[in-house]
Amino acid sequence: SFLIYRNSSYLVEFLLIYFIIISFFEKRSNAFNTFVFDNSILSLGFESLKLEGNLDYTLYLGESLPSDIKIPMYLYTIERDNNTQIINYISLSFNSRLSENFESNINFLNTIFDENQVFQPLYIIDISNSYSSNNFSLTLGGNFELESYGLNYKNELFEMKSFIDIYFDSSYEISKNLNLNLSISNILNRYNERFYMYPELGINFVGGIKWVF
Repeated sequence: SFLIYRNSSYLVEFLLIYFIIISFFEKRSNAFNTFVFDNSILSLGFESLKLEGNLDYTLYLGESLPSDIKIPMYLYTIERDNNTQIINYISLSFNSRLSENFESNINFLNTIFDENQVFQPLYIIDISNSYSSNNFSLTLGGNFELESYGLNYKNELFEMKSFIDIYFDSSYEISKNLNLNLSISNILNRYNERFYMYPELGINFVGGIKWVF
């Protein structure tokens, strides 16, 4: 798996070597370490799982559809195989409070498969930056799912477009009983798909009032 991912970032390679060494000497299939600094916390993790009887997505090949329906409601079904697969997870979490009002978080997960899996991204990155002051709070963040694979109509594996969702959350507390909030998702208005042919919403807004009585 390490040779397959030699073109990945140096950070991923370093973490993989680091945890392989720890796991080898301590005879463990997982390792977690946390480093605490003045205003920051860094957590590193590695876990190796041996799975048997995986559930795999496959193209739906059911009965013929009526002539007036061109695309089935469900494009995929799930089948269980008898293969054994080793999956390695490398995680990194960083939390930093830059000031009394500002906080930043980064979570990174690299999943290393024996072979590429359908609808399971190799890299997941979550970033959020939050500001709060008195009764007001703002959060700007992003969810990134990179190197994910889908199935086309020929039941062939192909690399999908990266899933990128930049979002904004805000809230204002008028009183202990009344709160206003506004959220904006997919600010870049990207065509995002976690599952092939099942697109997410474009840019969208959600506002609300919370009243506790």
